[in-house]
Amino acid sequence: MKNNGRFSGSVRILIADSSRIHTQLLSDILQRESDFELIPWDQNRSSLVPTAIAEDVNVMAVSSTLNGRIREGLDVVREIRAVHPGTKVVLLIDSHQDDLVLDSLRAGAKGIFNKDGSLEMLRKCLLSVHRGEV
Repeated sequence: MKNNGRFSGSVRILIADSSRIHTQLLSDILQRESDFELIPWDQNRSSLVPTAIAEDVNVMAVSSTLNGRIREGLDVVREIRAVHPGTKVVLLIDSHQDDLVLDSLRAGAKGIFNKDGSLEMLRKCLLSVHRGEV
């Protein structure tokens, strides 16, 4: 059911993985979920937060590494939390590192997902964060 051009009951998600192909693959797979409405992103770092705000996303899934810069995702978390605190962020990490996990939570991430996890676990993580769980 649509409401003002948006699907009611769906979770609006923006995926920003470390590469264009990973972003597209994750978006395509998650788009199949009836619970999700995926918002396209053009892979330009400077447009990431403005796109999230303009599209009124509920959850952003952002790689800790963007544009080849390790921890660039933490800057995105801080930026979105400063300008649009209602948007929840899940940080996608390549490997479990205690300092990265702590820094992510301090920056304001509501979820941390290791990329070694399954798509089903990512789906559950996104839904949990959307519901307000950490």
